[in-house]
Amino acid sequence: MSMIEDAANATFFLPLDKLIAETDNMAEAMRRAVDTVASGVTLFWRLVEKPGYIRLDVERLRHLLANAGRGRFATVTTQGPGRAAEAVDRLIHSDLLAAASGPVSALVCGVLAGDDLLLSEVGRVADGLRGAFGGLSFDLATVNDEATFSGRLSVVALLFEASARKATETPAVGGVMSPRRRRGKGALATGPVGRGRFKNAEPTIWHDEDLDVPTFIRKGLSLDF
Repeated sequence: MSMIEDAANATFFLPLDKLIAETDNMAEAMRRAVDTVASGVTLFWRLVEKPGYIRLDVERLRHLLANAGRGRFATVTTQGPGRAAEAVDRLIHSDLLAAASGPVSALVCGVLAGDDLLLSEVGRVADGLRGAFGGLSFDLATVNDEATFSGRLSVVALLFEASARKATETPAVGGVMSPRRRRGKGALATGPVGRGRFKNAEPTIWHDEDLDVPTFIRKGLSLDF
């Protein structure tokens, strides 16, 4: 699994044992897994492609996918007068979100509904999920699509775990590189752990510094965009 994480920009986990019943066969399990992934991707793509009153910052999403660590997601669809509260309750108790292996660093929430969406419902979903999962950051977006979601409320939640890998790669105060990024003088045999797609390439070492690492990272500098 660590090899996949090193090579991928982002990783999302879908525990199959949480999706299937003991009596399900392999074909049923795989079909349910595909349906779950398709539902999450479709709903989230609507948030990006057809934003409502509250828009999702695409650049912010790109940053999360590249830096937020492991991700998990779940979706629910509800109807009726108590649909917002029901959606929150089902997501809080969702097995797909409950199996996080580390603290939550960020939570992205999308609310998809028709023109009957109430501001109070958006607030109830946001407050409920933020209170349940916490996290250092919380992003919310809406989609108002009467033709597709009339009378229904669909909520998609992406939960990002704190990334232990990113923490070890972050330079310490004063520009001192973490042990993971430092190399012994003249060591060329293999690249350091966490080199991703370049893990099999020999690093370029000069005065104990890996020149393949961008200068601003080696020097511990912050870039303002």
